[in-house]
Amino acid sequence: MKLRTSVSIILLGLLVGTCARAAGAALERFVVEPTEMRGEIGKAWYVELPPGWEATSDDVDHPQRSVAVLLEDGRPLGPAHAIHATIRESGGGAYSHWLHLLYFSSSDGSDPRANGREYVLEERPGPAAGARATTSPGRPATSGDSPPGAGESTTE
Repeated sequence: MKLRTSVSIILLGLLVGTCARAAGAALERFVVEPTEMRGEIGKAWYVELPPGWEATSDDVDHPQRSVAVLLEDGRPLGPAHAIHATIRESGGGAYSHWLHLLYFSSSDGSDPRANGREYVLEERPGPAAGARATTSPGRPATSGDSPPGAGESTTE
């Protein structure tokens, strides 16, 4: 009886570990290419995100929904969910995953297109991430994309 219980516990542990690894494999990553970055106002930059990211973004009705983390050379920036005026005026790594756009600033106010740092937006599995219907590959932003502030809250 003890052997059966021990085997059951080991199998359960293996199953839980496998599920945890599988969940970790569902990490969503979007590398922000310097050629896709557009200057906004002041210290703010923006980039259009691939299809599907809007489903988990902040918006007027869900200002804290996004679980995305912006990394600069592997280090988290922040604060997240920043008011766009704060990003523009203060910078300091503040960012906002707003609708189909990522508004952000570099940690030191430098031009992220030229500072040599890698910017990656990551979203780990969770309640908000589960809202994404599909994982779609990114596409480069073009000059014909929506202008900055499209769909942005007027309360900022």
